[in-house]
Amino acid sequence: MSIYLFYNIPDGLIDYFEYQIEGANLIWQGDDLSTAVYQQYNDIYDIWGHHIGHIRDGELYELSFKDKNTISAKCWIVDEIGREKEFTEEFEYEPCDGAVWAYFEYMLGGNRQFRRLKKMSEDAAALIIVNPPEKILDKMSYPLTFEEGALDTVAVVPLLGDSLITLSSTVPGTLPGTGKSPEEIDCEKGRSAVFEVTVPEGMPTALVTVATPGYGKSEWDVMILSGRNPQMSTFIK
Repeated sequence: MSIYLFYNIPDGLIDYFEYQIEGANLIWQGDDLSTAVYQQYNDIYDIWGHHIGHIRDGELYELSFKDKNTISAKCWIVDEIGREKEFTEEFEYEPCDGAVWAYFEYMLGGNRQFRRLKKMSEDAAALIIVNPPEKILDKMSYPLTFEEGALDTVAVVPLLGDSLITLSSTVPGTLPGTGKSPEEIDCEKGRSAVFEVTVPEGMPTALVTVATPGYGKSEWDVMILSGRNPQMSTFIK
C-alpha cells in the first residue's frame, strides 16, 4: 500500500495539497485524472473510491488499461501442489463522473477544465452533483439548509450564464417555516449553489429550477442518481 498525494501548482513555485489516495498501482488515461484506478489489496477502485472489481483467488500485483473501457489485472497464485502461476482478469470500466473531476480541477484554477466541462455538457444549463465528496464540498459555497436535519447535499453549477437557482418543495400543503420553504440563490456561471436536502429513494419531494437569462428555465427533481457505475452527477438542459 502507498499514499498518493496530489498537489496543485498554480504558479510553478508554491505547492498546495489537494487530494489523497491510499492504495497501489495508480494509473490513468492521458491527462484525465478522472479515469484513474488503483488497487487496495485484491480490490480495484476508481478515483472517487467507488468499487470496480475484486480478485477472488490469488494476488493482484499490476493494473493496466487494455482499452478505454477495460482494465487488465495481472495476478499470481500458488496451486494445490505448490506451483506458482500467473493469470489475468479483465473488468469492464466506464470512467465515472468525469464532469465532477473537471469541475474540481476548475475550482483549483484550471480554466481549461471549464472548457472541457462545457464540451461534456453539450450546452446543458447546469451540472448537478449529489453528495459531493468532502474535498470538493470544502471549495464550494456554504450550504443553505432547505430541510432541517437533512443528511444530503445537492450542488448546482450553472454553465450557460449567471442564473437564479431555486430549490422548492413538491409536497402539497408545505408551509413556510417547516424547513421546506423555497430557497433562491443568484449564482454566477461556474460557481456553485449548495443545499442541504434529503435525497429520497422514492418519490421526489423537492425541485431544482435553474433560470438563465436568454436561455429560459431548466428543472430537475431531487433524486438518487443511478447507472451501471456509481453516479453522483448529471447535466440538466
